[in-house]
Amino acid sequence: MRDDSPMLSKYQPLADYLTARKDASQLVLAFSAIEAIIGVPLPKTMQVDTSAWNSAHHVYVRAWQVAGWVATLDWRNRQVVFIRNAEGEMR
Repeated sequence: MRDDSPMLSKYQPLADYLTARKDASQLVLAFSAIEAIIGVPLPKTMQVDTSAWNSAHHVYVRAWQVAGWVATLDWRNRQVVFIRNAEGEMR
């Protein structure tokens, strides 16, 4: 499911990347890998604030939630752990 709002569209390539990983139940992506996927640097907030990756208050979180994933920030290792949602893709 695609959403063309500006914030979501910025992260749509990440959602597409995650969606394409149909056989994976977990993915660990370094910040640099995420930046390569989305084509821009991650905002500083996303590098240090755990809620930036899993809070419904952040509209861009919907990009990976709709693709069926939840994310957890591992700021010490500068990476994000994506785990497939037990219900699969959200609608």
